[in-house]
Amino acid sequence: MYKGREKSLYTDFVNDKVTIPSEIVDRDTAKDTLNLAEKIYELTKRFIEKSKPKNFSSLENRLYTIHQDKLLKIFSSQDFWEYFIVSSKGDIRLNFHEYAVKYHDEYLCKNKMFKTI
Repeated sequence: MYKGREKSLYTDFVNDKVTIPSEIVDRDTAKDTLNLAEKIYELTKRFIEKSKPKNFSSLENRLYTIHQDKLLKIFSSQDFWEYFIVSSKGDIRLNFHEYAVKYHDEYLCKNKMFKTI
């Protein structure tokens, strides 16, 4: 492809040469490709109509937005696991992703430690 343009889809002028889709892809191949695309579209459409996507909480969504490097830092930190153990023994129980996001916001982003030695 040249700058995002597939030669078999467009008539184009590149490097002093005109490219025409029918010179690249024959009619039968183009029809087969179109039929395949239509079948995939219909199957995908039916799948989406029948399947209900899981509703994610705002904290679950937040966890997905935290950069991988920060998540690795959190989960490899002894401080996070101490935070998790102490917090999960409390009266209010959270889901794991909620502990991770809260630790990220309350400690990691503020360069603070949960446990001071």
